Amino acid sequence: MKNTSFILFLFSTLMALHSSYGSYFEVSFSDVDLDTSSPFNLLSDENSGVANIDTNIDKGISLKYGFDNGWSILYSKFDGNSLMTAEEVIGGVLFEEFSSQNLMLEYTIENAISEKLYWMISLGFGLAWVDYNIEAVAIVEQEIGDSSSSTKDRVSAFSAGYGIGYNLNENMDLLLHYRYSNVREIDLSGIDLPEWDMGGKSINVGLRIKF
Repeated sequence: MKNTSFILFLFSTLMALHSSYGSYFEVSFSDVDLDTSSPFNLLSDENSGVANIDTNIDKGISLKYGFDNGWSILYSKFDGNSLMTAEEVIGGVLFEEFSSQNLMLEYTIENAISEKLYWMISLGFGLAWVDYNIEAVAIVEQEIGDSSSSTKDRVSAFSAGYGIGYNLNENMDLLLHYRYSNVREIDLSGIDLPEWDMGGKSINVGLRIKF
């Protein structure tokens, strides 16, 4: 019910703004860098026996529908995974996968630098839908065993960013944007892991099409 109410609120806001202001559509591709530890590493201190080997974040994507008065609706998504050793815990390795889909109401301020170049700063808030899966692979008495657990949660999210835009022609701009996002208090108790805050930085390159 909360999801439906929030989406209906965004849709009604979109329609009201569309009838009063000019609008634009943006598509951006993101290089995401998480700055938070795996939730497995939050179980205890550095002597937990869990050590990160590699973290891979797939390229993210953002879709944005905005208005000339500064307000916009932003959808973004990224996926990632991590590989960790856990010799002292399970005698093997842990593999985690996670994804986050964010839907936000964002406000952007823009100002001209030159005839074609302008800067922008933005602030957004909304909801995130997070999926988390972890798989453990252990070797016990020369036999390989594995098990997996997964959970999902809907939590609050916010973002802040700044960037520049370049006017290619009357209807199209090229954008370069830095954004910090934080997804708060992800509940992983269903798989016996602690609450997780997932924050990350991204560099976004995209196009704006103006209507």
